[in-house]
Amino acid sequence: MRSTTPPATLAALAAASVSLAHPVPQGPGTITDRVHYCQPGEDGQLTGGMVLLEVPADAPGQAPRGGAPVTTILDNGPSANRIDITFVGDGYRLADLPIYHAHVASQYAELFELEPFITYAPYFNVHRVDVVSNESGVDNDPTQGVSRDTALDMAFWCGGTERLLCVNVNKARTQANAAPGRDQVVAIANSTKYGGAGYTSSDLATASGGNAAAAQVYIHELGHSLGNLADEYTYGGPTTYTGGEFSDPNASIFDATEQSTLQIKWHEWIGESFAGFDGIVSAFEGCHYSTFGAYRPSSNSMMRNLGRPFNMPSAEALVIEFYKTVSPIDDASPTGELYEGHHASMSVTPMQPAGHNLDVQWFIDDEPAAGQTDPTLEVCQLQLQPGTYIVRAEVTDNTSWVRNENARAEFMRDHRTYVLAIATQPGDRDADGDTDFDDVIDFLVDFDAQDASADLAPPAGVFDFSDVLEFLARFASPCG
Repeated sequence: MRSTTPPATLAALAAASVSLAHPVPQGPGTITDRVHYCQPGEDGQLTGGMVLLEVPADAPGQAPRGGAPVTTILDNGPSANRIDITFVGDGYRLADLPIYHAHVASQYAELFELEPFITYAPYFNVHRVDVVSNESGVDNDPTQGVSRDTALDMAFWCGGTERLLCVNVNKARTQANAAPGRDQVVAIANSTKYGGAGYTSSDLATASGGNAAAAQVYIHELGHSLGNLADEYTYGGPTTYTGGEFSDPNASIFDATEQSTLQIKWHEWIGESFAGFDGIVSAFEGCHYSTFGAYRPSSNSMMRNLGRPFNMPSAEALVIEFYKTVSPIDDASPTGELYEGHHASMSVTPMQPAGHNLDVQWFIDDEPAAGQTDPTLEVCQLQLQPGTYIVRAEVTDNTSWVRNENARAEFMRDHRTYVLAIATQPGDRDADGDTDFDDVIDFLVDFDAQDASADLAPPAGVFDFSDVLEFLARFASPCG
């Protein structure tokens, strides 16, 4: 039987360190992570707080030998350009795996019933790793002192807080490495007790699989681990906050008028309301565990209460975080950099959210090519003169859900660049700058000699009337 010591060491309460924006190195291989937890209060609103826990620094790892079976339950494309959410379970024996499967199915499905996850669902893959424990349940459930032999060392009463459901971060990551990708890890405890945690810097969340609110807890905690969002409720800190500005995108010490005057935080959203999100945006006092001196963007969002939508500033932060993993360009063809001739063709495959397309613009030597906004560029349509050109495709998500143009330019726009060399006009076989009868004679001579330069149409190596037709098309028009 293993020790009941929590898998990470409690460092400090959130109220003493709300300005911590980045993990702090604590020694070889460790960082201090901001870990959020919550629970329903007597009035139905969330209560909870944030603690600092020393956790292992992330590093590439290997799944254990003969790693646990993996099932991909949502496959939207290559992991290299998707956000891979990987579920790992703790306290599930082999006989308990059907229960674990049901817990995961419920939680991942509910995530994609909420914006902005509905619209950006094609950006996600979801994997389930069947981790088997020696005993059912997790530590300190239902009461303190209960110890169970499980694979991930999950435990309630982490750091003395009953609902803070911790996990051995290194073990959870190692098991998650069995899946194709590992951007976000969700550790599910075989328990019906309410609890969870959001590890901001470790991209990890925990939830109690059998609790009725488990899916909502997981989504709330994912707001922390994926979106780097603050809690918007008022429990757990000083009644009046008197410290500096918060790093979190959905918490501020400035009211609506001050934000508008200073052009900071969510000032661009103030006074607006979007369907599917939490009401009109303003600055509502009471946030980040304090009743006074801290403001939130909306009256009652997912980061304040379960069962609520996100507000617009939080949704914007989430979308920006999506693009820190996912490029707007999912694929491009061809893959090289140097192309020759008027009949070159280049294309990009933009990512495809639900409900809107990403915008494509082609550039020639840094100038927008008029009308060239389709994913595929046919060079012949440009009617370029002989020369060398830099061709660039630029793809941008111009969703109205993001108003931070600096973030859009940095994360939500990508490009592919090619060098295009054009020696002659189409049909100008003698390269004298004109398409005339001399070019026709040149083609006919080469065609009769079965010269490779006259083999213009498939199949390769066969000289027939299709080659003649292709030459005539090129002679008559740039695009043939």
